[in-house]
Amino acid sequence: MLQKIVTVTFLQNWQINSLIFIFMKNRELKEFIQQVARTYLREDIGTGVTTLYHYSRSANDTLLLDPERVGSNPHSKREMNTSDVPRVFFYTDPKQREQELFGASHNLFIAKVPSEQIYDLKQDPLKLFQEYGRHGIHEILMFLSGWTRKTGKWLKLPSDQKHNSVQNIKGAMYDLGRFKVVIWFEPIIVKKISSEEKAELEKSL
Repeated sequence: MLQKIVTVTFLQNWQINSLIFIFMKNRELKEFIQQVARTYLREDIGTGVTTLYHYSRSANDTLLLDPERVGSNPHSKREMNTSDVPRVFFYTDPKQREQELFGASHNLFIAKVPSEQIYDLKQDPLKLFQEYGRHGIHEILMFLSGWTRKTGKWLKLPSDQKHNSVQNIKGAMYDLGRFKVVIWFEPIIVKKISSEEKAELEKSL
């Protein structure tokens, strides 16, 4: 059987990765390219658009996620103990979800956002951890988000009242080792995908 050799090239903002793979069947080749493309083109901030993934038991086709009404799952509760700045939690890759929390009974919802609106806390280009300290995450999230607490209630500053360096920021990303998380500081609409798409996205390469 004739072997197929294909070079798949991915252009990112700082490098070009060229991968050569050998496959025996066209069907296998097509499936592999689709899986790799999803992995490399959706996760990394800086490629223009980032896809966010949110699990819910809701059967609705769309959801409006409100930062002031954070979910009740253990991960959200644990993170809110670190800082109670209003925010919504997303995964960047369904394969890296906490499988003990989100399984077959949960639907998968997605939203696509401009990558430039997500602040990378690991890279920390503004040196915020240097300014606020390693334990200053609460102050950092308030600075990035524009959320401020007055008279016991959270209030959201208009973007033009935030610091010039973060006026365009609406979310932040951090790495927990097992998986990456994006937090979003504003209400956002997410759309449910089919169970077939969900299964395909959760499938490991």
